[in-house]
Amino acid sequence: MVLVANEAQLLAAVAAQQSPLEITASFQISAQINVNYSTVITSQGPGIQTLSKVANFPLPGYMFNVINGATVTFQNITLDGNLAGNPEGIITNRSLISAQGGTVILDTNLTLQNNYAFQEGGGFYLRGLVGTPSGFIMRANATITGCISRTSGGGVMIARRNVGDSVTISGSAAIVNNRAQQGGGIFSSCYVDGVGSDLTIGDSVQIANNTAIGNGGGIYYTNLTNNSVPVSLLITGNALISGNQASGGAGVFFLSTNSLDQYTITAAPTFTNNTAVGNGGGSLLVANTGGANLTVTGGVFTGNSASIAGGLGVSTQIGGTVNITGAQFLNNQARAGAGGGFFYNNTSTTIPSTVTISAIDATGNQAGSNGGGIFVNGGPSLLTFNLDNSTIDQNRSGQSGGGVLINNDAGANAIVTNNRITNNQAGQAGGGFFFANQQAGQSTLQLSSNTLTTNTAQVEGGGLRLTGGLGVLNTTIQDCTIEGNVATTGNGGGVWFSNDTSHLIVTGSTFINANRSLAANGGGIYFNTSPAGTLTVSGDVVISNNQAGMAGALVSANGGGVCVITGSSNVEASVQIINNQAARNGGGYFIGGEGAHTFSGGTISGNVAGLSGGGIIQSGDNQVNLSGGIISNNRANANGGGYFVTANGVANLVGGSITANSALNGGGLYISNNGTATLSDRNILANNTADALAPGVFSGGTLNVAGNRELSNGLYILGLPNVAQIIGPLAGSVIQLNGTPYVSTNPQGTPIVVAIATPAYPTLTQADADAFLKPPVGFDGWEVRLEGTTQVVIAPIVYTITYAGLFPGQANPNPPTYTVTDLPIVLQDPEQIPGQQFLGFFDEAGNRVTVIPVGTTGNLVLTARFAEDQFLLTFFANDADGPPATNIPDPIPFAPNQIITIPLQIPLRPGFRFISWNTAPDGSGMTYLPGQSFIAPNSDLNLFAQYIPLGKPDYYKRAEKCRRLREKCCDYDKKCKD
Repeated sequence: MVLVANEAQLLAAVAAQQSPLEITASFQISAQINVNYSTVITSQGPGIQTLSKVANFPLPGYMFNVINGATVTFQNITLDGNLAGNPEGIITNRSLISAQGGTVILDTNLTLQNNYAFQEGGGFYLRGLVGTPSGFIMRANATITGCISRTSGGGVMIARRNVGDSVTISGSAAIVNNRAQQGGGIFSSCYVDGVGSDLTIGDSVQIANNTAIGNGGGIYYTNLTNNSVPVSLLITGNALISGNQASGGAGVFFLSTNSLDQYTITAAPTFTNNTAVGNGGGSLLVANTGGANLTVTGGVFTGNSASIAGGLGVSTQIGGTVNITGAQFLNNQARAGAGGGFFYNNTSTTIPSTVTISAIDATGNQAGSNGGGIFVNGGPSLLTFNLDNSTIDQNRSGQSGGGVLINNDAGANAIVTNNRITNNQAGQAGGGFFFANQQAGQSTLQLSSNTLTTNTAQVEGGGLRLTGGLGVLNTTIQDCTIEGNVATTGNGGGVWFSNDTSHLIVTGSTFINANRSLAANGGGIYFNTSPAGTLTVSGDVVISNNQAGMAGALVSANGGGVCVITGSSNVEASVQIINNQAARNGGGYFIGGEGAHTFSGGTISGNVAGLSGGGIIQSGDNQVNLSGGIISNNRANANGGGYFVTANGVANLVGGSITANSALNGGGLYISNNGTATLSDRNILANNTADALAPGVFSGGTLNVAGNRELSNGLYILGLPNVAQIIGPLAGSVIQLNGTPYVSTNPQGTPIVVAIATPAYPTLTQADADAFLKPPVGFDGWEVRLEGTTQVVIAPIVYTITYAGLFPGQANPNPPTYTVTDLPIVLQDPEQIPGQQFLGFFDEAGNRVTVIPVGTTGNLVLTARFAEDQFLLTFFANDADGPPATNIPDPIPFAPNQIITIPLQIPLRPGFRFISWNTAPDGSGMTYLPGQSFIAPNSDLNLFAQYIPLGKPDYYKRAEKCRRLREKCCDYDKKCKD
């Protein structure tokens, strides 16, 4: 042990190669000290002594220069560069310590401070030596602070020139508040080809508050040789990379120049509050000529900021492999560009990229453009991307991909599994997750067991925004929950998918619920490709409670559950599309543009459309085949409660059921002008209702029917062009016709055509006609019948009238048949038969019928009744001018030429005496006497009693006077006696 109190003693001890050297007082060093043997330089006793440079420190400018294989340990001492006396710009000043062919150990309570180096290494410089290894160990609580390099390595400069060079920074060492052009805290590189390097920043090391005008505020790590040997950087333990600033890579800047260069972050280091003017707030790996090989198995990136790549960034021109597991990206910011939490960008046209991210937490990050939480751009070469078991929450982007954005040109294979992507926001598209295949590549995207909830996109794709661009994107969404996401002004509240020939499969136990496109289409799913693109929904998928355009959209507000603008689709298995709403059309499912669509299973129920197509609307030049599934309990406030077919649409309904739906018009099915629907096989339409017209089917286009049909709640035929086209046998079918302005009775009884034969089925049978039931109201006396072999009509029933009881050959002017349009019919008497008297026509109940009234239906049997000719001899009292006569004989019937005897019965009349009977009341006719017999005439005979008065001649006058006096209570017996 040698005690040293001044510079002279120190120089003498070094010259004598004494060790250890204990500094007993603080003093200045006036020139560089070369140490070529191993020793320890420390303060004596508990105090920490300070060795400082004199002002205007001369060349060669280092305070200590360790050479010739020596190992020098500095501990419990402070080396000060006297920045005031050796300010920035002094060309003679160099590092405080240099190692060239020797090893320097910075140990406990060592501080390097306040030094300016005109060249590399503000605090320490491992200059390296080709022929002899050099080393640097910084451990315990050694600190380098307040040092400046005009070029590189404000705190530490590592220039490796020998394969044996080694560097270790460990313990609680701190490199803080240093500054340089490049590598404000540490700059490490190799300067001889064939020399590689590795550097570990571990334990509780702090690289904090350093500044680089260029890159690498905390650490700049690279190999500047011909890079035949790779380099590696390991950040591990509880290392803290904090508060550093730079143009790029504020925390750590790794410049890869060899395909095998490796950057590893493991255990629990923290990158926090680092700020880059350009790219890479927390850390940036740049691979222009080397491999972008990054492995992260832990660590926290929090509060970092950059223009691009706020937390951790990788920028490569030659592909690379990135593996990130268990890291946290919290509250980082890419102020103007992409990748708030993590950023990856590859521009290689040939070398592929592989990015695997697992079990990370990306929360609260922001990007001024794209990828608030994660941004990955595979560029023009193939991208393999995996994201699993991660939380992507509360991130924001100014443009697209609030949570995650994956972009590529050449094609990608992406697997995204078991992630929680929630509460993210995008200023444009893809609130939760954005995937784009920009050019002509072919990509596959597998989304499995993910939860995407309450994400928001200001334009489109609240939960997911997926596109194949100019290429092909094959996407599968399986066992995912996509819930509560919002597209504010554009399409696709839950899922937005587009590309000419791409394919989307939604399957498994996927749950797409309560998503909203506030002002546009596709509350649950928005799908828009060419007709060759397909959407397949199968398995136990539930698409429920989604809304489209419920915030006042006037045009685009279609497809509450699913909106297919153009493309083909398939709905299979036990899919449920339930309780969705569209402000305009297609509460459950909107089909537009060209394409082919099949529904072979599933349930579409409880959906509501503000206009048409409560369950499904088929809009555009496309074809739908419905072979199974259930469409029930849907509502359209205008037309087509269950199903709506618009112009040029072709719907083949060969199975499944459309039941219990409701609308203003067309409760079950509405076929508009130029639309075509074919109902065949086992398809059922029943129990649907309409507020106004057509509870079952509204046929305003072309309706084809065949098979065992059940249209029990009605077919509404708008006009003759819309009658049913029979394309196959209808035996066993039930087609209930509704009354319409076209299907209505007419006074002329003109038949109404309701169905016709077609070239596919040219000859109709009675069984086909029997399938049709006439409207239940207003058609009494009309029937559905076969007209020839080509038409089914509703026409008046021709009822028969059977006239019984007529004589053979007797003419009858009354009609033998009638219809309800012939009524009323006034019956005429039949031809008169000599000797017979026609008594009238009588019905089967014995009632005489003279008129067949309006409302009569059914076949009638009318019986004519006759009696042989009989005449009547009638006796009249003939007493109108005097007291009434009594004892008048009853009438006597007689037959022609019968012998009649006048009764002996004599009429009695007060004041008169009967004298005879006469055929004239005044006695001017033929006279008959009582008891006289004669041959009866061939007609009725009326005989009038003839009298002569009794007593005085004025008897009649007095009798008349008495009758007048009765009104004056005159006593006839007293005043009228003779």
